Amino acid sequence: MTDKIFSGNFSESNNQFGDNSVQNVTSGISPGELRHIVGLLANLRAEIQKSPLPDTTKASLTEHVETMHQAAQSGDVQSGFTGALKGINEQLAQVETTGDRVSGIITVLGKIAGIAGIAIKTVAPFVAGLL
Repeated sequence: MTDKIFSGNFSESNNQFGDNSVQNVTSGISPGELRHIVGLLANLRAEIQKSPLPDTTKASLTEHVETMHQAAQSGDVQSGFTGALKGINEQLAQVETTGDRVSGIITVLGKIAGIAGIAIKTVAPFVAGLL
């Protein structure tokens, strides 16, 4: 029997070939895009801190950003970011903020969702309405 090695970029699929094969499943986001997202998460933290939101809201939003950061590090971007965006959406809807008060936060969230391939209108409709 001849050993064959198949390689390539598999995105969110389960392709394995041969005995003792190794598989790396990625989120479909390139390493460069992940680095960009991590930088945007730092920007998002800064925007949250300088926003005129109550401190309790800022703390909650920061926790969701940390969830996104952990998801980026683990490679589970889609589900981690989707859950965090839903949480951010709920927090901002609860304080009934307007787009001009949180424009920096909303802009960065839109960029992150775009890179991660998340439909922000579906996941975070209140945030999407502020874009």
